[in-house]
Amino acid sequence: MEKENVDEFLGYFDKMDLEKQFLEMETALTQNTEEKKQLVTGLFRTIHSLKGTTAVLKIDILNKFLHIYEDALGVISRNINSLVGIKKSDVFDFFLRGLDLVEQVALQLSENPNMIIKNNKELFNLYIQGIVEAREIVVQQDQYFEFAALDEDLF
Repeated sequence: MEKENVDEFLGYFDKMDLEKQFLEMETALTQNTEEKKQLVTGLFRTIHSLKGTTAVLKIDILNKFLHIYEDALGVISRNINSLVGIKKSDVFDFFLRGLDLVEQVALQLSENPNMIIKNNKELFNLYIQGIVEAREIVVQQDQYFEFAALDEDLF
């Protein structure tokens, strides 16, 4: 991996703006407005673009994490019309910690493009924890989000 590629990624990665968007989305999800859909769609596109950027720049470790991170955000995006609330606010803690992780990994790679994440025990533990949490959100959606009840008379 090339240092220039990591530095280019860091130029695209605006952590403060993403944090702001996630906090706005957290508030918006409790409201039934068009703004909710726009916020979620915009945030999903931004994360999708970051994932694509890491693929093009061949930053595999970040690409793998952003893929599962995007899947967790996709639960919200795909269900935005039926999502009526949040059961566990730690889903947003996960998203914010994920941004911290992306930043930390990118900064470490910028300093040492040949870094092997397994050799950095603290960072590796955060990475694995992030992947596990993302998969849990995807698989156990009902534990994290409240969905509108289906009208069984329609079936």
